Amino acid sequence: MQTIVTPGETVDALVTERGICIHPQREDLLEAALKAGLPVKEIGRLKEEVEKITGRPETPEVDRDHIVALVEYRDGTLIDCVYKTRNA
Repeated sequence: MQTIVTPGETVDALVTERGICIHPQREDLLEAALKAGLPVKEIGRLKEEVEKITGRPETPEVDRDHIVALVEYRDGTLIDCVYKTRNA
């Protein structure tokens, strides 16, 4: 299994079975998607819809003294750390 992480500003669109979210700075893409009749939604609305179905996940307690992974961007910049959860 592999997790791919990237900063949000590099994502133009998020496509799910419940709708498509377009980055606010991509007005051209938003216009084209709406013109094509695609199910475009604001990401906050999509999140609310999904949480009504799945519930809101609990925030895990993490051990900030125990890093289990470093997330590195493709240019080598460190962009995040993954910590051990306290109950794991």
